[in-house]
Amino acid sequence: MSALPHEARLQTPYFEGLETPQQVGLRAATALVELASDARASASFGNGPLLAVTHSTVLESFLAAIFGADFDSVETKNLAWLKIRIAPHRLTPMGPLGWRLRLEDSQGAEWQNSPDALCLDLTAAPLMGVASGYLPASSDGLPTANATTTQQYSWMLWALVGSLLFAVAGVLKVVATGGKLGGVSTSSSSSYYWGPVTGSVDWCEANYAVLPHVAEMANSVSSLFFVGTGLSVALQARRAGAELRYQLLGVCLALVGLGSVAFHATLRKQEQALDEIPMLWLATLAAYCIFQGNRASTATLSQKSSSSSHLLPPPPYGLWLPSVLVFWCLGASAAQWSVTGGWQPIAFHLGFASAEAVFLRGAWLQMRRTKDQRTRAVLERAFVLYAVAIGTWALDNAFCQPLRQLTSLLTWGWIAYPQLHAFGWHGVMALASSLMILGGTTERLEFLADRPGHRVWLQPSSLFGFFWPALVHTSNVADTALK
Repeated sequence: MSALPHEARLQTPYFEGLETPQQVGLRAATALVELASDARASASFGNGPLLAVTHSTVLESFLAAIFGADFDSVETKNLAWLKIRIAPHRLTPMGPLGWRLRLEDSQGAEWQNSPDALCLDLTAAPLMGVASGYLPASSDGLPTANATTTQQYSWMLWALVGSLLFAVAGVLKVVATGGKLGGVSTSSSSSYYWGPVTGSVDWCEANYAVLPHVAEMANSVSSLFFVGTGLSVALQARRAGAELRYQLLGVCLALVGLGSVAFHATLRKQEQALDEIPMLWLATLAAYCIFQGNRASTATLSQKSSSSSHLLPPPPYGLWLPSVLVFWCLGASAAQWSVTGGWQPIAFHLGFASAEAVFLRGAWLQMRRTKDQRTRAVLERAFVLYAVAIGTWALDNAFCQPLRQLTSLLTWGWIAYPQLHAFGWHGVMALASSLMILGGTTERLEFLADRPGHRVWLQPSSLFGFFWPALVHTSNVADTALK
């Protein structure tokens, strides 16, 4: 059992014929919700607390099943207790009614650092002291709002807004300098392997400083991060059975990387278009995924209408929306290929930012509404990394020469200028983009996988945790207790 991954242990009975820890925990949670509902309906009971007495294994299974904690890492002592607040709740205005279970306090329930405890569920390290679990229910009731969500993410929102405003300053610096941010070289431009710089931006990295046939070595090599992360998330989406558009998100991210390699290796106008045009298509496709994110297919709607009394999700958009977006991308791509001079960076960033704003807003709403703590943890990290990447991009643009001089002064010339565009923008943004794609894909699969026995989750890696998770989808688990 200890050799199995966390989710497999939760879904495996210790002996043949027994319940799994997941089933035990869900059964206990269902009993608590039923007891609380009966107590609320009882005129003689009022609104006082309810006491439920059970065994330690049930407590541990309950914590693992409802709060996503690692079952083998939760240990309860004698007379351990948990204080749980239960309230009816809807995940979305159109979604089914369920129950929000909040762990408010505990004693005697300890978190043991098993080999995979922290990497499997980082948010469970303090025993989920402020996190909420969710249990679907079939009974009616009034939804309640999560009052802590806005405060929980306010600092992240301000950091993101600040980085975006800083990015505007970075774009203005590109325009003010004519794109010449600091790409210096000891040789004349006539000796450049790819000829003179014809792209609208010459970045801070010195040109042809490492190899005679690569203009910006660090920026070119670091662009491969986009290729690797893009192909990885595309394969994971395909294996999980995600819709084609989510697989194409990873493909577009990889194409951005290939175009970026070509651009930074040559600094020519044509290769710059090969870098920026895939970015436009990636942002637009991500926006389309957001538009379709909470909409069910026509076949799913027909099935639900005959078997469910809940409000149905809206139908998918027709062909008009993808047609409009495709024509918009074609026009924007043509503009990127043909527009030159100082207007080119402005035209590109306006077109890219419009689609990116729609995507970021939708991803933010996904992070707030998802019921899976692991999906939320991945999206949280994606937004933090996104703000860092935008900030380093703008910092490199706006203060290239002062940062170069400061680095030389502080290290007495021993350390070369750290390539913020290469490792801060390419590396961090590649990771942030892949996490957003994985989080959005998982949230969409959670929306679609509403049949008994279908589950989807993000499995953190043993080394990088939720910064490099794997998308896992299975349709053969005994999960009928959720219904």
